[in-house]
Amino acid sequence: MNEENQEIIEKVLAYKLEDHPILPAPNKRERLAMIQNIGPEKVLDLFLMRENKIKAEQNDPMRYGHELAHWPDADSLLNRFNETVILGGNRCLAGETEITDAKTGKKLRVDAINKPFHVLAIDESTGQVVVAEAEVPFKKENADLFEVKTNLGTSVVCSGAHLVLCKDKTWMPISKLSTSSELFHPCEDLKIESVQFIRNDVVWDFTVPVYHNYIHAAITHHNSGKTEYAAKRMAQAFIGTDLSGTTPDWIKERQGKRNIRIWCLHTTHMTSVSAQQNVFYKYLPPEIRNIKRTNHTQISFSQKNGFSDNTAVYMGNQIWFLNYAQDIKVVEGGEVDYVWCDELVPQNWLETLRYRLVTRSGKLIVTFTPVQGYTQVVKEYINSTKVTVSRPSPLLPNSNVLTVPKGEMPYMAENLYGRHACIWYHTELNPYNNWERMKQELSGRSSHDIKIRAYGWADQTAGSEFPMFGDHNLWKGEPEDLIPEGSNYMTVDPAGARNWFMLWGRVDKYGILWVYREWPDQSYGEWALPSDKADGRAGPAQKAGAGRGVNEYTDLIWSLETAGDRREMIVDRWIDPRTAGTETITRDGGVTVLDLLNQTDNPLIFTPAAAMPIEERVMLINDLLSWDREKPMEKGVNHPKLMVHERCQNLIYSLKEWTGQDGQKGASKDPIDALGYMVVMQPQYFGGEQWEKQMRQMAQSGSY
Repeated sequence: MNEENQEIIEKVLAYKLEDHPILPAPNKRERLAMIQNIGPEKVLDLFLMRENKIKAEQNDPMRYGHELAHWPDADSLLNRFNETVILGGNRCLAGETEITDAKTGKKLRVDAINKPFHVLAIDESTGQVVVAEAEVPFKKENADLFEVKTNLGTSVVCSGAHLVLCKDKTWMPISKLSTSSELFHPCEDLKIESVQFIRNDVVWDFTVPVYHNYIHAAITHHNSGKTEYAAKRMAQAFIGTDLSGTTPDWIKERQGKRNIRIWCLHTTHMTSVSAQQNVFYKYLPPEIRNIKRTNHTQISFSQKNGFSDNTAVYMGNQIWFLNYAQDIKVVEGGEVDYVWCDELVPQNWLETLRYRLVTRSGKLIVTFTPVQGYTQVVKEYINSTKVTVSRPSPLLPNSNVLTVPKGEMPYMAENLYGRHACIWYHTELNPYNNWERMKQELSGRSSHDIKIRAYGWADQTAGSEFPMFGDHNLWKGEPEDLIPEGSNYMTVDPAGARNWFMLWGRVDKYGILWVYREWPDQSYGEWALPSDKADGRAGPAQKAGAGRGVNEYTDLIWSLETAGDRREMIVDRWIDPRTAGTETITRDGGVTVLDLLNQTDNPLIFTPAAAMPIEERVMLINDLLSWDREKPMEKGVNHPKLMVHERCQNLIYSLKEWTGQDGQKGASKDPIDALGYMVVMQPQYFGGEQWEKQMRQMAQSGSY
């Protein structure tokens, strides 16, 4: 080996490569293997190509940035659905963290600071330490907190996603670093000695305008950050041209059109600037960031204040940055093509924003972390969805979520009526996270915490009364096809000013009750809607066409049970026993609802259901839902005794969400009552030709 070649080899072995989670730097053994395979010159060329690629990514992430492997999955959902929720992560400091004011020298607890203060920061353009003003800290959702200790004897408690400045001037999350990782310090050799999980708690963040970093405990911290996926997609929609070759179809279909309107929303104006506007600006190509102002293009941005007037215009397309601290009236007018809601959007904002997208058939993206558990917004999205794709969950090897295979967690889900989709970004899918560290820190934690932290899933801990009800209890198709032999039953929960709620079910030879019809169904709208009340609020179906008389109800029931010259045979009909015995005053004296139903032009005979307390009805329903989920589902062997047709969305919603906490006035209670009246009467299967003959005779008078 000649001297020149040896020098190149030594240069390759000593070459300092920047850390990058997707382009890992080879160690000495790997470098020697590369030299042996392709020669030192080519290895050096590869190193230079790698470094240039990283620099290109930093300067122009729109064209050269890496897209994570699961981003196309989110795009595939947005290609088909107008609304998609993506569950992500967060990063911040513990509330007890004491920050030293750089001007006064006083130590201030982060959770007690109520006015602007001063910190030391790094001017990344010069590398100099400067005194900078920091804004008032704000509280965010819970996160796992870690204590980070350094070789200089300093320590800080922060979330695993908290960004710190490494020696090579790159920002990395705490969870990605390990013992002896080198951090940036203007004067000292700074290394991490240990990272240890402390607890799960609320976290605090604050913005340092202009510099967006601060020095604490000798470590340089990034003050906040946000979802890269949504920011890049909004930038692609704003530019209107596919510069990267990665623009998805749901954005491409509008490219070339002028007058694209985009709204991006965050918690406050401060978080909008620091956590949304800065990331969006990063994805603008260099030639657009400082483009000359014209009548159709106005882009003026500063790190301190974000975009001028919280808006930007490019070739007639316009983006606005709003926040939930504003009056909701700011989003009550106008039409938009895209809306991105970051963090936990309030329920009333979500409902209003949907209307703004209707005219342009726009797209809505919601990104947040479900650390607050099963909130109303989580309920809004998870309810009435079916998990379509699950992925292995090595941290949770048992049965974790109903209808999902053992040892897996939900990855993608779709609303049964095509309204929205959900995707869970599992932590292990993101190379910017330290999955090995995550596994260590979650060891011994509750399954509830692991589901949220590792897989983005929030369980409904406050709970529905029917925890075993899930997608495996849903069926589709026609009753005659799936259950050709069965006995039909019908039940009704009458009401005064509201619509009556009615159910039809068929019992097969295995004793399984298949609910195949509800009224009102969702063609009348939802019976109940998510709200701040435990059992929701009344939906449009409760009042749509309300005020029918008994004659109208009997005509309605007959029409639902009749198709041409074919009429369903109903074995028995049951009714709320309290309403059945309540007399109504007429000119001829008191009559009950049962009397009125039997005296109509098309009479129907109902039997009062057993007067059983709601608690016992709930117990009987849960008995029907019970089966061994560790074994295969098989009729007559191991199968739930209650199945609900997927078109019975109002009953499905109530089974998933009704808690009983709102008592008799709970908005989602009526479907549960109607089902309970059927269940307590223990409907049976009757077969044979003789029974069919008797049914035909009874059907002629409507007497069951």
